[in-house]
Amino acid sequence: KMARSPSALMTMSTSRLAFSTISSMRAGWMRPSRISFSRASRAISRRTGSKQETVMASGAIVDSGRFDWMAHAEKFPGLCTPDESYHGITYAEKFGNAGAFITKCTAQLMRDFGAIQSPQNAFYLNLGLESLHVRMARHCENGQAAAEFLAAHPKVAHVNYCGLPGDPYHALAEKYLPNGSCGVVSFELKGGREAAGVFMRDLKLAAIETHVADARTCCLNPASSTHRQMTDEQLAEAGIPAGLVRMSCGLESKEDLIDDIAQALAQVN
Repeated sequence: KMARSPSALMTMSTSRLAFSTISSMRAGWMRPSRISFSRASRAISRRTGSKQETVMASGAIVDSGRFDWMAHAEKFPGLCTPDESYHGITYAEKFGNAGAFITKCTAQLMRDFGAIQSPQNAFYLNLGLESLHVRMARHCENGQAAAEFLAAHPKVAHVNYCGLPGDPYHALAEKYLPNGSCGVVSFELKGGREAAGVFMRDLKLAAIETHVADARTCCLNPASSTHRQMTDEQLAEAGIPAGLVRMSCGLESKEDLIDDIAQALAQVN
């Protein structure tokens, strides 16, 4: 459910998994190889790229090199039996745990599927990677500040943000994301769809976007945009209150961001 579900990290952390997908919005500072993931994939066209400079379908694979493929050979024949299309190589034997998976990805799968970016898109993503460690700290700082402000505001019914002590996933965030959780905050306004509409209309700094994890702050009220054909009852059944707002905090000054939130809330009756 959009408003209340934990991140993929919170539901998929298990030593039995060889491969998992990590939410690019919610994972924040998580380092998969330091917990129980052997490898993880994630989209990198959001936080990594920092802005939607172009339409990019891109991802990254993080491989810890610790998974013993040959111990589970029957489950992974693509890595543990000869690849006749590549000189009969058995990847797990030839390259070991540290290199089997990533070598197959680059030597065979990229060859067969053509998953290669254009030079311009690769250039954009490389620029984003160089500053990712600096930007993530700011996203997390702004998300925490916005969540704390919203949680104390009388016009806000509730806030979903794992960095808040009262959040159901706060203990897990403290364990897995000690350097900060993420920049995405969702909150429900008292007054439902109408109140959320007024709030969105009067935002000045934040942009109204379906996009998330941008360098600028992006807001979305599903009831008036992506889910506008649904009734309030249908939204509630789906776990998406009509007054829900999703805010992806950007790199602006947290003081400016909170000022914008405050002045928009002031217009809500």
